[in-house]
Amino acid sequence: EWALTVDISTLKEKSAWDSCANLVTTKEDAEFAAEALRDSDWIAYDCETVGKLYNDDFEVILVAVCSKGSEDVWLWDYSALQDKEVAAPLLELLEDPKVKVVTQNGKYDDQAIYCAFGTEVTASAVDTRLARKLLEPESVASLGAMQELVGMGGGKDEMKTALAAVIRKCRKKKTTLEE
Repeated sequence: EWALTVDISTLKEKSAWDSCANLVTTKEDAEFAAEALRDSDWIAYDCETVGKLYNDDFEVILVAVCSKGSEDVWLWDYSALQDKEVAAPLLELLEDPKVKVVTQNGKYDDQAIYCAFGTEVTASAVDTRLARKLLEPESVASLGAMQELVGMGGGKDEMKTALAAVIRKCRKKKTTLEE
C-alpha cells in the first residue's frame, strides 16, 4: 500500500542511502558503467525475464548490476538490451573470467543470459541462494526469505496484497462504468 501511495519526491529525503539507479541508454553509458563495475572486487547482477528458458518466447527484459561497496545500480532495460552496441559492454563484463560475480539463484540468471544472448557468465563466485541451502539445508532460500534475514522482508507479500486491492478497485470501477 505504501509503494502505491507514497509521494515519490520524499523518498530521497527519507533514504539513509545516497544511492542511484542509473538507466543505461547509450553505448557511452554502457561503456562507462562496465568500466566502473569492472574495477570492483566483485559485482552482483539480476535478470528479469518473460517466457520460459529455452523457449522461443523467452526474453531478458532487464539486467541490474551493482558492485561491492557501491550503492549505485546500473540498469539495462529491454530497449538497451535489444541494442547490440549498448548491450555489448554488459555482456563482455559478464563473460570476463576476471570479474567475480555474486548472484541470488545464479543458475537461472546465468542460463537466462546464455539463452537470450549466447553469453556465458564465466566467473560466478558466490550464489547466495546456494550458500543458504548449504548452510541450512531445510531453510527457504527464496529472495523473499533472504530479505527477511537482512531486515528488508515482507515487501513482496505487502506488494501482492496491495496490488490485489488495487485490481479489485479497478475491476469494480470498470463494472460501474460499463453499467
